Amino acid sequence: MAEKVLVAMSGGVDSSVAAYLLQQQGYACIGVTMRLYENETAGIPRGHTCCSLDDVEDARAVAYDLGMPYYVLNFTEEFDEKVIRKFVQVYQNGGTPNPCIDCNRYLKFDHLLNRARELGCDYIATGHYVQRWQDENGRWGLRKNDDPGKDQSYVLYSLTQDQLAHTLFPLGGMHKDAVRAIAEEQGLCNARKHDSQDICFVPDGDYAAFLERYTGQPMQPGQLAAVRLAMALYGGSVTSRLFLNVRERDHLCYYCSSSFQSFTGSMAVNSGVEHADAARAEAAVLKELKDLCDGPITDEELEDCRRGLLAGMNGLEDTLGGIETWYYMEVLRGGPVQTPDDARAALQAVTEEDVRTVLRQLTLSVSYLLTREEESAHA
Repeated sequence: MAEKVLVAMSGGVDSSVAAYLLQQQGYACIGVTMRLYENETAGIPRGHTCCSLDDVEDARAVAYDLGMPYYVLNFTEEFDEKVIRKFVQVYQNGGTPNPCIDCNRYLKFDHLLNRARELGCDYIATGHYVQRWQDENGRWGLRKNDDPGKDQSYVLYSLTQDQLAHTLFPLGGMHKDAVRAIAEEQGLCNARKHDSQDICFVPDGDYAAFLERYTGQPMQPGQLAAVRLAMALYGGSVTSRLFLNVRERDHLCYYCSSSFQSFTGSMAVNSGVEHADAARAEAAVLKELKDLCDGPITDEELEDCRRGLLAGMNGLEDTLGGIETWYYMEVLRGGPVQTPDDARAALQAVTEEDVRTVLRQLTLSVSYLLTREEESAHA
């Protein structure tokens, strides 16, 4: 009896050819498209992105031509919760979200795999350009695609061993031209369809407009400045709470600092502590965060941190390399590009309540570098 595969079909040429190739290899395929959102609800025209109504019809047509059962699964609530809301939160906090990675992690290789098992399928399959392999110990891994221009291994880094063991990538090792040639030979309706390269729910790339539409509120240009000042107050400077209280006053660590992780929207605290002090240090780190969120922040410490940040920004324009780095990071962050003057003005305008709002929204990731325990002299 042929093994069954649930093929994720976006309506594009890649997933369509993946389904065809699996059929040629003897698998019994079922086509499925995940309904993630309504384009009109998101204020986007039909077409021009994956998962639109036009894409559903293309996927349905290909499945019909290949003689495959085909279904549309409604994952709109899950997509909104796991992907869009996180995108909004991270972006508003000055980060650089990657919703495609979150979609792969929580939708395609979590909910979809669960649905495949409910349907009695042995595998799921996608049109990603990546190669799956297994080592001599039975552990699964991913290799880059042979065509460097179409490698997609980086967006699949979060896959678990169970997910890798039950996922097929028929296009692994192939070049895009070869995939389109197969689609042409088989007369698939989407053989010449353009590739979707934008974020599916923001195809025009106007993140600010999407955020305003989604939240009903205009973007606040000072939010990134508030993040910078919050990090300086908490653990990013020698006048910060972590440095003055956890390190200098309580002597619970060798160093203690905080930083904003733009790609995850989280705040990381790095600290070097003795084994015996780990629990007390963690409690102190969390207490300082709670005190900043709920307790008083003096004008003096706010201004000390603000002056330190402004001094660093002033130094940026002393060299060509400094100003190039500034604009490179602004472009990488996405959204409106701030000049150093814009950033300084925004920083001057940040209030105590702005800092609290930012800190209350961030998730906290605490990582400790523990010193090695001394071996017992009697061992």
